[in-house]
Amino acid sequence: MTHAERQAFWKEFFSELSDVDNPLVTDEDTSDCLSNTSELENQPDSPNLSKGVESTKIDDLRDRAKRAGIPPSQAFVGADLSGSQLQGINFLGFNLSGANLSGADLSGAKLRFANLDSTNLSSADLSYADLGDANLSGADLTFANLYGADLSSVNLSNCDLSGANLSSADLNSADLSNTDLSYADLMATNLDRTDLSEADLSYANLYGAYLGGANLSGTNLSGADLRGAKINDTTELDDKWL
Repeated sequence: MTHAERQAFWKEFFSELSDVDNPLVTDEDTSDCLSNTSELENQPDSPNLSKGVESTKIDDLRDRAKRAGIPPSQAFVGADLSGSQLQGINFLGFNLSGANLSGADLSGAKLRFANLDSTNLSSADLSYADLGDANLSGADLTFANLYGADLSSVNLSNCDLSGANLSSADLNSADLSNTDLSYADLMATNLDRTDLSEADLSYANLYGAYLGGANLSGTNLSGADLRGAKINDTTELDDKWL
């Protein structure tokens, strides 16, 4: 199946669900996102759909995906899902590299271990999403809302997060090296052992952020608000910012 055919297939997939309340919200009885990759093989073949969608429609859509010869976990590569309502969707371990999710609502989504390399997530709502251990290298997250998101151990290197809202997010052990965080909001964000080397944090809001063990070597902090930010003797910080 060509890239264009894949895009057309999933465009139709979502259009057929557009008249259903909460079309792609995960089942209320679905267990919490798995915490390690060894359990990925037990995940469903396609994103969990809500109980509000008739089981026959779910089965029909899954059958159509199978007939199209697309492995569900690979079906969204390069897909145009801009502006889609995907609240609470389960994309655990899925490959969405190169997809266009600009302006999409992914609040509360389960994206742990997902591959979002070079994905367009500009102005997307990822508040309270679980992105732990995901790969977002080179992604466009300008003005994205990541409030309260779990971004622990995520790869956000070489990303554009300028103007993004990361307040109260958990970025423990995340890689944000060479990332543009200018004018980003990181108020009360957990940056414990986060790699921010060579990142641009100019005019960012780091009020009350925790930076214990963070690597800030070569980081641009000009104009950043560091009031109440917490560092310790394991924080790597260039002398000019001390």
